[in-house]
Amino acid sequence: TGRTKELTAPNALMPALGFKPFIPTIKPIIESVIPDGPADRAGLLPEDVIQKVDEVDIKNWNQFAALIVAKPNQYIEVEIRRLDQTYRKTVLLDTNADNENQGFIGLRARIDQDQVEQYQAIQKYRFPKSLTMAVNETNQMIVLTLNMFGKMIRGQISGKNLSGPVGIAKDAGTVAKRGFIATLSFMAIISISLGVLNLFPIPIVDGGQIVFVLVEKLIGRPLPEKLQIVFQQFGIGA
Repeated sequence: TGRTKELTAPNALMPALGFKPFIPTIKPIIESVIPDGPADRAGLLPEDVIQKVDEVDIKNWNQFAALIVAKPNQYIEVEIRRLDQTYRKTVLLDTNADNENQGFIGLRARIDQDQVEQYQAIQKYRFPKSLTMAVNETNQMIVLTLNMFGKMIRGQISGKNLSGPVGIAKDAGTVAKRGFIATLSFMAIISISLGVLNLFPIPIVDGGQIVFVLVEKLIGRPLPEKLQIVFQQFGIGA
């Protein structure tokens, strides 16, 4: 017909086109709590079942998430069931790092394995196509990692979102329950992230050693040993 329609609200894209996407129902059960986030400070715990938010009965996680997004920097009353007891917690929501107009509580939903398998699909490609897609996925992960560290430097994301060896091991155990392909994907993500971090100009990693070599090439002589030791100690401390 030659008619066009401009859409400026990402969340309204599908309704504006006349589509209602299918969204699986996720139970309002907490899988994990982000350290020092709003939920953590309020005393919410893994395995807590969310029953109400400001007297609104919560039927599923999607409903809960929609209420949180709509209340940035506001206090909410959350009613939870913990074992056989009911508790009420007052939570001061934060703002989403990517959108200050959206609320953030710092919780992850528990998704049962049977729910994952029910909606999981595996797409197979021939070798040339799979190689191209693997390169594209790797590039996207590199960009995502760099963006994340950039936001950390600018203070938009807390460094507490990074996982140490214990956190990675715990996540690996969770992913392993989802099957071989999910485990391989998780290993690939960790490898790419560590590879990017290894190239940062930090004295203790390879990126720092590359900087040392470049500086020595520029000045035409090796850096003093004491100076190298100082930089190495700085890298360990950082």
